[in-house]
Amino acid sequence: MKKISDLKKIFYGVSLLIIIFGIIMMLTVGFNFSLRYQDNTRMELNLGKSFDIKDIKQITDEVFGKQKVILQKVEIYEDTVAVTTTEVTDEQKQSFVDKINEKYELERKVDNLNIVQQPHTRGRDLCKKYITPGLIAFIFISIYILVRYKKIDSFKTLVEFIKYEILTVAVYFSIIAVCRIPISPITMPIAVLAVMLVLVGFISVCEDRLEKNIKKEKEEQKK
Repeated sequence: MKKISDLKKIFYGVSLLIIIFGIIMMLTVGFNFSLRYQDNTRMELNLGKSFDIKDIKQITDEVFGKQKVILQKVEIYEDTVAVTTTEVTDEQKQSFVDKINEKYELERKVDNLNIVQQPHTRGRDLCKKYITPGLIAFIFISIYILVRYKKIDSFKTLVEFIKYEILTVAVYFSIIAVCRIPISPITMPIAVLAVMLVLVGFISVCEDRLEKNIKKEKEEQKK
């Protein structure tokens, strides 16, 4: 029991340190957002024919150098390429169009580019769609815990569950902040998965406690 208690202290201590460093990073430099969620420029150019995205990448590597770039095929016939990057100069626009014309024997002009400036996406906006489903799930899980684990102090069990879930989310986002892992479309789904895994583990532990409690009650009744 003492070893388990010591391991818990180490676990909570390490978790607390990670959270503290995470809070410092969040308050000083914030999260590292992927290009998709940063201030960016999106260019779309209709080629009017099929193309290989690898060929477009070779062109953007030449035009944009080390700038981050996201390439996509768009439209129903996938004959339009979308290039998303941090910023685009007039020289880069012209160079991109010229190289596309040369590669695909076209006569496109810079005016044919559909350019959209996309603002930075705030973290709170990424979380919005998860708030309502999360609250509904939390309510149902709380009711289940209160009803299912009456014999092992359901209220205490619920508080313990909330503590572990908050700790999981806090450590997860602290690691992202400290390690400068970019916030991307999979960040929130992974957070949800982490919460679900903790829930499964927690329920498993509670079931073991309940089973032991029932066995203990039966043994006392026999006496």
